[in-house]
Amino acid sequence: MKKPAIFYVPAILLLLAFSGCGAGGRQRTAIPLIDGRYSETLSISLGRYVVPDPRLPAGDSYTDNAYTRFIKERLNVTFTNEFEASGPEYERQLALSVAAGDTPDIMTVLSLDTLNELVSNGLVADLTDVYEAYASPRIKEIYDSYNSRCLDRAMYAGRLMALPGTRLEDKPLMFWIRQDWLDRLGIVLAADGSHRISIEDLEMVARAFISNRVGGEGTLGLAFSPSLWDELVVMEAAFGIGPNHWLRDESGRLYHGSTSSEARRIVEQLRRMFADGILDPQFGTRRWDDITALLINGRLGIVPGQWHIVDWRLSSVRSMDPNAVFRPYTLADSSGRVHVSHNDAAERFVVVRKDFPNPEVLILLANILFDDLKAMDAMQHPEIAAYMTHSVDNSTRPLWMEIEPITGVFEEYIELKELIDGSRALEDISRSYRQMLGISILNFISNPAGAQVSEWSNFGSRIYGLGLMYDTYHNGALHWVRPEFPLSTPTMRQRGANLYSLQEEFFIKIITGIEPLSAFDTFVTRWMNEGGAAIIAEIEQQ
Repeated sequence: MKKPAIFYVPAILLLLAFSGCGAGGRQRTAIPLIDGRYSETLSISLGRYVVPDPRLPAGDSYTDNAYTRFIKERLNVTFTNEFEASGPEYERQLALSVAAGDTPDIMTVLSLDTLNELVSNGLVADLTDVYEAYASPRIKEIYDSYNSRCLDRAMYAGRLMALPGTRLEDKPLMFWIRQDWLDRLGIVLAADGSHRISIEDLEMVARAFISNRVGGEGTLGLAFSPSLWDELVVMEAAFGIGPNHWLRDESGRLYHGSTSSEARRIVEQLRRMFADGILDPQFGTRRWDDITALLINGRLGIVPGQWHIVDWRLSSVRSMDPNAVFRPYTLADSSGRVHVSHNDAAERFVVVRKDFPNPEVLILLANILFDDLKAMDAMQHPEIAAYMTHSVDNSTRPLWMEIEPITGVFEEYIELKELIDGSRALEDISRSYRQMLGISILNFISNPAGAQVSEWSNFGSRIYGLGLMYDTYHNGALHWVRPEFPLSTPTMRQRGANLYSLQEEFFIKIITGIEPLSAFDTFVTRWMNEGGAAIIAEIEQQ
C-alpha cells in the first residue's frame, strides 16, 4: 500500500551517514561504441525491483527475457542482478549496498529524498553531457512535454544526476462499480453519460447492493483499508483537495491537507456512512488483501482506484467470475465539479554509480525501451509483442520506470477508440504496444464471453478507464489544485511516521464512532504540536 511521501523515510537515509563512498573496487575501462553497439560485451549489475508474479513465460527470468535478449542483440549489453527485492526490502537492500560502498552499476531510486542523499554523498554519476549527446529526439520531446517539471526534479546545480521516470496525471480516481449488479437491480447511474455521480448516488448504490444481497449473504457496500490512501483521494473529487497533500492557502500559508476543512468533511461523510451501515462494519481491521479477497469472492461490488486498476486488481475478479463487469464512475460536488490534484511529474529515478565508465548506456537503454520498441511495428519482435499481449509486468525490463509524454494516455485512448470505431486501421496505430492493445481489445469485442482475462482488462482500462479520464478532462468539469512536493526535513524523518499513525488512528476512531467528530480538532492540535508545526517551518526554509 502507498503511504504519503512526506511520511516515508527510506531505509537508505538511516545508513548513508555510515556509508563508504567507493564502488567495491569495480573501476573498469570504458568499452567503445562502434556503430551504436559496444565493441565488447558490456555487463551491467542492477539493483532490481521485482514483483511476486511478473507473468513471465516459462523459461524466462528477470535476467534472461525478451527485453534483455533484444538489448543484447542491439547493444551487446548483458545484465546481472546484484540484488532483487520488492517493497521496503528493496530500499533496505539498496541501503546495505551503499553502506558497504559496493553499489550496483545502475539502480532505481524510489524517492527524491534518497536521490538527494546519494547526490550529496557523491555516489552517482553526472548524466548531463551523456543525456545531451545520446538521448533520442523522441526521448527529449517526451521530457519537454512536462515543461521541465520532470527533469528539473533530478537537477542539482544545473546538472542532471539521474534519469527520472515520468508520472502521468492519473486523476480523477474512480469508483469501479459492478455494472452487472447495477443492471440486475435496474439502477441507471449518470443517465447523461458523463459517469459523474454524487455522493448520494454512491450511497444509494451501496445500500441497494447490501439490501438486495447481490453478492449473496454478507454483501458489503463499501470496504476501505485503514490507510485510506486511494479512498481519501477518490472522495476528494466531491469534497475538495485535502488529505495527504502539502498546500498553500490564498495568503500563501503552507499547511498539510490532512488538517484541513476538506479532510474534516470527508471524515464526517465516512462517519455517516459507517453509522448507516454503508461502510464495512469491520472498517479499520481489514487490510488491502482482505478487501481484494472480498472482491474476488463476489461479496463486494464497489472499489476505488485508478484507470488501470482493471489490469492488476479487478482482473482477478474476472478470473473467478466471467460474468463480472466493472464500469468506472467519478464523484462530483453539488455543482458538478470534480476536484483533482496534480501529481509530482517525476516518479522514481534511475542512477548510475559514480565511477561507472560507460554512463551513456543508461540513455541508450532508455532510447531502446521507451522509443525504439514502442515505435516498432508489433510484428517485428513477436517475443515482446507476446509480453504485451499477456500483460507481463514492466518490472521485467532492465529499467524500472516509465518515460511517456504527458498526453500519452490520451493519445493512446484516441487511437484505440478510433480503431474500434473503424476510422483508424491497426497498422496506422503509432506505437507497437498500442497495436498489441488494439488486437487484444478487438478480440474482446468480437467474443466478450470467450475473451481472455487480459483482453477483458485491456478493454476495461483503456476504453472505460481512460475514456472517463479523457471525457472528464475535456468537458471542463475538473477543478485543479497544484500541491507542493517538498524534500523530507529532519523533523519529518524523525516524527513523520508517528504523525501518519496519529492521522490513521484518529480518522479510524472518528469514522467508527469511537471518538466524536469534534476529535478532529484534537487531532489537528496534536498533529501540529507533535511535529507538524516544526515540519512546516523547516519546509519553508528549504
